[in-house]
Amino acid sequence: MSAVVVKLPTAAPRKVCNGRWKEQRAAARALKDQAAHRFSHRHPYEREKMREVEVMADYLATHSLTEERLAIYAIVKALGDDIALRALAASNRDRGASSLIRLAMANGEQRYWLNQLLEDRGLV
Repeated sequence: MSAVVVKLPTAAPRKVCNGRWKEQRAAARALKDQAAHRFSHRHPYEREKMREVEVMADYLATHSLTEERLAIYAIVKALGDDIALRALAASNRDRGASSLIRLAMANGEQRYWLNQLLEDRGLV
């Protein structure tokens, strides 16, 4: 059975915009923008990446980057990933050295999350 759909004469010409709870939505958005760190939801794949970034942030929070550490950072950054991975494997027992090497090997996404985390902690 096929029937033709007929538009009723009493139907609205367009969808009605619902302005209900407009103030509550605006207040919720303002609260979320104001205190985003309190409502920070991360997906599971982001949480896994954040564990490594949190180690780097803890290292930066507890250790000041002295001239020696900056020199090591620059050397590891210039050497490339292969040698940096070997240095990381060799420095497995020294948590500070491994954190510094991981910091030098960080990609753009990790640097972004590190900056966000340091801003949330008030260190930047």
